[in-house]
Amino acid sequence: MPHNRYYIDHPLNLFDDVSFDEAEFNHMLKVMRVSLNEEIEIINGDGVLAKAIIRSIEKKSLHATIQEIKKESKPKKGFIIAQALLKGASLDLICEKNAELGCDEIWLYTASLSEKDSISENQIDRLNKVLIAATKQCGRLYLPKIVVFKNLKQLIDFSKVPLYYGDVDPASPKIQKAIEKENNVVFIIGPEKGFDRKEEELLKSSLAKGVSLHPNILRAETASIAASCLISNSFI
Repeated sequence: MPHNRYYIDHPLNLFDDVSFDEAEFNHMLKVMRVSLNEEIEIINGDGVLAKAIIRSIEKKSLHATIQEIKKESKPKKGFIIAQALLKGASLDLICEKNAELGCDEIWLYTASLSEKDSISENQIDRLNKVLIAATKQCGRLYLPKIVVFKNLKQLIDFSKVPLYYGDVDPASPKIQKAIEKENNVVFIIGPEKGFDRKEEELLKSSLAKGVSLHPNILRAETASIAASCLISNSFI
């Protein structure tokens, strides 16, 4: 875990003087107790890792000067987790673990049997903070993005890459086998009560492929994490 890594939401350039937003500043000062002339790492979620030296600490601000820049290319293979809306704590868990496991984006949509029918801007802001914390903690340099859809059809119409979903049919192929020739995929997960009949028909008519994650029926949160594990391991 990079213990001294922090996040800034703007471009990072060599020798720039940078400051931090209130939340990151408070974390640096009150939790990490950083000091003058300490070397820190900074990411911006766009593949850049900067090393910087803290030059000043004031009552409400902290400034650092970037000394070194490293740019990481985005992997050629990537995946998106498309999750039906669940209760808040479950979405927090899904965002955290999928960020750690390397997903590029998290798509949220309202399913017919979702426990929630919408998500507020405040909730999205909280989930983005969860993603930032997980991204810093796990050492990755690209921050996953959240995209929200009204329903499953809108999500399917938007996607430009192959779609997969969990299928409990014993005849369904294992996900590792199904995606072995893919470079990018979207994996769709339903709500706790599952897809309704119309959604199942929509998935099949859209040529989404049903695959097996595990012999057992998995809860929505478990399915999300399992899919990320299996896809990321297949794409490494």
